[in-house]
Amino acid sequence: GAKAKDRNGNVLNDINVTYQENGTEIPHVDTSKFTTYTAIYSVTNDGYTSHITRTIIVRDTTAPDLVIPDNIDLTASQLINFDVMEGVSVTDNSGETINVTTSGFDTTPSDKIVEYTACDSRNNCVTKRRLIKIVE
Repeated sequence: GAKAKDRNGNVLNDINVTYQENGTEIPHVDTSKFTTYTAIYSVTNDGYTSHITRTIIVRDTTAPDLVIPDNIDLTASQLINFDVMEGVSVTDNSGETINVTTSGFDTTPSDKIVEYTACDSRNNCVTKRRLIKIVE
């Protein structure tokens, strides 16, 4: 969307755009890489060159994908050895390892609503809940 005009208001069509990452020229902006880029727009007319820069920040705003098992019915004796993390998986577009935290689970024989939370390093979080019902 860059436009350049000469001193008479005529549109110049030969705008050169280059990209840099950490001061090194690169062929294009990689929108899957969360970093800061610089776009340098330049145009030459009548022997004069003009430059303008634009900062491009690629941010991660996507929460991890958290999969938890369905609600479950357990007996009090099954609850004692129950692994609350069994069947839980999480992935993230950042490729980093995501930890899942839980709350609301203990081995007392009562119904529980267990909350699973996964956050990436950019503080994009997702929380899901699961009912563990104690049956006779």
